[in-house]
Amino acid sequence: MRSGGDGKVPASAACLLGLLAASNEAFAGEVIAHGGAALLVQRLQSGDTVLQTTAVGALGTLTCWSVGATAALEAGAVPPMVNVLRSRDVSSGIGWASVSRAVRALHNLLTSSPAAAAAAIEAAGGRAALQRHAHSRKEVVQQSAAAVLRMLAEHASPPAAPPPPLTTPVCAAEGCAATAHLRRWGGCGRVRYCSVGCSQAHWYAHRGDCKRWRAEAMAAASSEAPAPGSSGARQP
Repeated sequence: MRSGGDGKVPASAACLLGLLAASNEAFAGEVIAHGGAALLVQRLQSGDTVLQTTAVGALGTLTCWSVGATAALEAGAVPPMVNVLRSRDVSSGIGWASVSRAVRALHNLLTSSPAAAAAAIEAAGGRAALQRHAHSRKEVVQQSAAAVLRMLAEHASPPAAPPPPLTTPVCAAEGCAATAHLRRWGGCGRVRYCSVGCSQAHWYAHRGDCKRWRAEAMAAASSEAPAPGSSGARQP
């Protein structure tokens, strides 16, 4: 897998790693010890659909073990898994396989490392991606995505309270009390700055809240939107 190849060889190697990991926890530990988790995450980010599908399947098997779930989280597996959920459609066979395996892997992560996995999924925008598939025409995917969403709701950290409303808005940058010429920050729309300099100076303190607030807004908009193609009746 490290050497790349013509696509078929890395896909076969990813499949073999998954089979080894499925055998027992000792084999899963060997896969991890030789950098298998990181390699699978790397292959998951490739442009090859077959390789992506095989890699996410192997990660789903590896994460059945707590040691595998920890290794996958440390290797940064969640963002590319969420990307699979965003970019794949279940109308094709390989799309269905990719999505169902990614949902399974996220379920395993939440089972083994609830707090860390929930935080990583929320940060990657996984809630909105899962909500999309909770309305899938494929019943298995629909049920699996709904189950992961329930687990996410149980283990996700409570959202930070929004800043209290200000009678007189002031610049959000630390040490600045300007009240004139304020412009609302375009990212989350929840804070105001008096200048570009203040927005840049405050970015490192604000970016965590900004990312979370934007994800919450996207999730809320997604949950309010009707399922694609629905008109009250379930799709065939």
